[in-house]
Amino acid sequence: MVHTYRNPTRGRLTPLYEVFWALVFILPAAAIVYGSFFDRDAWLVSSPWWPVLLLILAGCLLWSWPVYESLFRICYLIRVEDQGSCAFRSPLRWIRLHAQEIDSIRPGWVVNEEGHTVLRYRGRQRCFLVQPIEGFEDFLERVRQVNPQIEVTLEPHDHSG
Repeated sequence: MVHTYRNPTRGRLTPLYEVFWALVFILPAAAIVYGSFFDRDAWLVSSPWWPVLLLILAGCLLWSWPVYESLFRICYLIRVEDQGSCAFRSPLRWIRLHAQEIDSIRPGWVVNEEGHTVLRYRGRQRCFLVQPIEGFEDFLERVRQVNPQIEVTLEPHDHSG
């Protein structure tokens, strides 16, 4: 039997919404990089100030990191089967693993009154669960039944600011 746990604030259009805002966020950085590398008359390529191009490229990569996190690592839906298979849904991918691959579940941070829980798996990989997730305690209980070695250190998220 499959048990589903979801964040009630996220709906079916969440992936589309996240991709739209990612494009708005990343297109200026992509335009700068494209113009700097592929325009033969670009001042950065033809001038001795090419280190500036590297700084702009580094800035664009740093600018784009939150987009990667929100599209591929921030999960709002969990599916768990009785034998321990887990699937975590982010806007553009499903993270599939077995409960025994989960190393730890710890509190994360609070942004816009949404708490985030950090789930580490397969050594150093991680995903972030957007709280509140309905039935999260039941999810923890099911994972602990399959993986008693999991390290769970959760505190209620403080929404007071």
